[in-house]
Amino acid sequence: MNRVIKCLLIVFAVFLTVMVAVLFVVPAFIDINDYKPRLQEELTKITGRKVVLGGDVDLSLFPWAGVSVSDVTLGNPSGFDEKKFVSIKSFEAQIKLLPLLSKDIQIKRFILKEPHIVLVKNAAGNVNWEISPESSKPDQQKPKQEDKADGLFPADLTVNEFAITDGSVIYINETDRNRTEINDINFIIHKISLDEPVSIEFDAMVTKIPISVDGDIGPIGKQIGENDIFFDLDLSVSKQLTANITGKLKSPIKKPGVDLNLQINPFSFRDLSHTIGMKDMIKTSDPTALNN
Repeated sequence: MNRVIKCLLIVFAVFLTVMVAVLFVVPAFIDINDYKPRLQEELTKITGRKVVLGGDVDLSLFPWAGVSVSDVTLGNPSGFDEKKFVSIKSFEAQIKLLPLLSKDIQIKRFILKEPHIVLVKNAAGNVNWEISPESSKPDQQKPKQEDKADGLFPADLTVNEFAITDGSVIYINETDRNRTEINDINFIIHKISLDEPVSIEFDAMVTKIPISVDGDIGPIGKQIGENDIFFDLDLSVSKQLTANITGKLKSPIKKPGVDLNLQINPFSFRDLSHTIGMKDMIKTSDPTALNN
């Protein structure tokens, strides 16, 4: 019996050694960029619109499975003047492989640099953010009764570094020729965990007005969407209006609701109206009105 156990241990050790060697050697001898045209073709079929991987694709498998790619673009369907729906300067992600066997997701890095999204509603009233893959079929879209949502949730989740930097979103409504821009988007989450609150930092220029939000959210809990999620956030608009928002999202999946407390600090509505372009709309006989 001892010999059998010893033999099995040796076989397992040899197998493990070979697997580790493969994970080290494969990325060194196989250039994933040789398969980039095929990858672009498959992604185009999945999304129903042209996908271009302009830069090199780098792949690593051990100890962290990682992928990095640059100059990614996702095109628009026909009927839209804008050629690009999404463009990304660079993307990098690293995840640990072995914990995935127990549904424990451990992500080391998730970095998205300079994502640029253009949302368009054309003159015909069609929108470009509806994904209609050419390869999809109606019967493939129907969920199976035996599928359970519980199986999608991880047993645990940790993300050491999550950041979206220098992003932008543009909304173009061709029916009324309206255009809204959100630029200089930076979104950072520190140490994501299901068991502890996470700290977030967000700032952006919304129609040239600086807006920032930072604070804590969570914990989310391992029963994702079933527990109340608390939040404590500080809001700043052009550094002239500041507010604190606290409360909780109640049972986000089962019976969604929200408890919200909003405390706005004293501010000058007159100065703020000038900053956001409402100077000509606010007129008072007393020039000191609305100053506090």
